[in-house]
Amino acid sequence: MTTAELPVTIAELSRFHAENKLLLLAHSEAGMRRLGRLVANAERLPAETVARLYRRGFDDAMSRPARRGGVVNALLHGFGVVTETLSAESRALFLGLVEAYAARSITSEEPRALLRQWAADAGEGWLAAQTLLDVEVEVA
Repeated sequence: MTTAELPVTIAELSRFHAENKLLLLAHSEAGMRRLGRLVANAERLPAETVARLYRRGFDDAMSRPARRGGVVNALLHGFGVVTETLSAESRALFLGLVEAYAARSITSEEPRALLRQWAADAGEGWLAAQTLLDVEVEVA
């Protein structure tokens, strides 16, 4: 994703941030939080300034190589959205897959696919819209 693809209006920026929250978390939790505060307080600055600051912060966060632990953190955050809708067996399956990913035994595709399916099943639009679920994040 390039800065040319980033939205310009505050409403678009807010939606964009919501959809990319887990991807940002995988790359930089601090960056994700800074950008969230910027969007939450966007009314305090001109929209052009907010957009420029967001672009800079997004580029900075995404330029940091994701760490496996950051991807695990993001997967677990997504899991937290649907965990109450799942059986004990499904929860154990997911946690086992995340553990296997953390141990470098599998890619993140399997846990991401489960989250995609469970988000759709539970009608969790926020989780279903997460860009993290659609991309294999390269880790350092």
